[in-house]
Amino acid sequence: MAQALEALLYRSRIVNRIGPLHMVLLVERARLYNQAAGITGHLVYFDHSFMQYAEGPSAAIDILWRKLQSDPRHFDVELLARFPLAQRRYCGSSLMFSAMPYYQQYQMTGFSPVEPGDMDALLASCLSQQQTRQVAT
Repeated sequence: MAQALEALLYRSRIVNRIGPLHMVLLVERARLYNQAAGITGHLVYFDHSFMQYAEGPSAAIDILWRKLQSDPRHFDVELLARFPLAQRRYCGSSLMFSAMPYYQQYQMTGFSPVEPGDMDALLASCLSQQQTRQVAT
């Protein structure tokens, strides 16, 4: 029997500025954690804020959410949405990463540059997926 999938969308502010090499390390560690936990998703970093969409088994999403809430690097951690999923949106990618185009020089796999307004677009896309799911059930 397949495990039930859930999606989690949150945003938070960072306590201290994160330098680019620290960010690269943070993303790589998160990818390793996600891969081991069966989580896929997308992390956006812009203007000293994170927004992350994560999807995976319900138990893994529970653990991730608890970890995020107690992580001292974040404050104003805000749950934007949590909902059941029929299928993954980011199949095959433990963590896509988006940030200012500056990060392209680090040649990170799964990286895409973001501009002002892209966090709003990700939020709208995820919330529309949640609404579509609720209408279908």
